[in-house]
Amino acid sequence: TPPRITNGPTLLTGIVECGSPDCGSGMTIRTGKGGRYGYYTCNARASAGACACDTRAIRDDTLDPLVIDTLMTRVLQTKRLKILLAQVLEKSDVATQKRKEDLERIQKARIEAEKRVRNLYDLIEEGLESARDRQFAQRLAERKTEVADLEARERSLAAQLGGTTPTIDDAIVERFGRTLADRIRKGDAALRRTWVRLFVDRVTVSNDEIVISGTRRALEAALVHGEKPGIPVVPSFNLKWCQKRHHIRTSFPFNF
Repeated sequence: TPPRITNGPTLLTGIVECGSPDCGSGMTIRTGKGGRYGYYTCNARASAGACACDTRAIRDDTLDPLVIDTLMTRVLQTKRLKILLAQVLEKSDVATQKRKEDLERIQKARIEAEKRVRNLYDLIEEGLESARDRQFAQRLAERKTEVADLEARERSLAAQLGGTTPTIDDAIVERFGRTLADRIRKGDAALRRTWVRLFVDRVTVSNDEIVISGTRRALEAALVHGEKPGIPVVPSFNLKWCQKRHHIRTSFPFNF
C-alpha cells in the first residue's frame, strides 16, 4: 500500500470503494465548509460529475465510527469470535492431523510461490522485463503477497502444532476480544488506523448499505502469536469473516 495512504490522516483511504454495480471505483476524502469536515466521495463522481456515478458522498465522521463500531460489536464479541476461531481452537486428534497435512501442503505451496518470485526477478536481471512496467510490478507485488500470506499461515500452523496455542476457554476469548476492541477504541489515530486495516480489507459504500469485509486469518494469527506485533499478517480475500464468503452488511440511511 502506498505510504501516502497508510500514513494519511483518514481511517479508510485505500480500502473504501464505491458500491455502485456500474462503477466500483475507489473513494477519496474531500473536505467541506472550509475544511471543517471531511467526506468520502466516489472518484468517478468526483472527476466526471454525477452522471458518472449515483453513489452519494458520506461524511467521514459518520462512516469511520460506523466501521469501528461494527467491527467491535459484530466481530470482536465472544460468541462471534468462538465461531470465527473454531479451526484454531479445535484440539481433537482429527484436527491435529489435518493441521499437519495443511502445514505440509502450505510449505510446498510457499516453496513454489518463492520460486515464481525468483523467476520474475530473473526476467528483470535478463532485461526481458522492466521493474517500472506497471503490469509487471503489479504481478510481482501479487506474487510477493502470496508468499507472505503462505508464510503467515505456515507460522500459525507450526505454532498450533508446537503446543504454543493456549488452552482456550470463554474467559480467554472474551479477554482477547476486549483487548483488541480497547486498542481500536482507545488508540490514537495512527494506531486505530493500523488495527482497523489489519482486520478490514474492504469497505464498500452504496446508497442503501455498507458492506465491510475482513479476514479471519488475521484474527487467527493474532490469537496464536499473542503479544508479537512484529509478525506480519497479510489479509486474504479467500477467507472472509462470515462463512460461505458472506460479508457484514449494514443498512444505513443517509441523513445530511
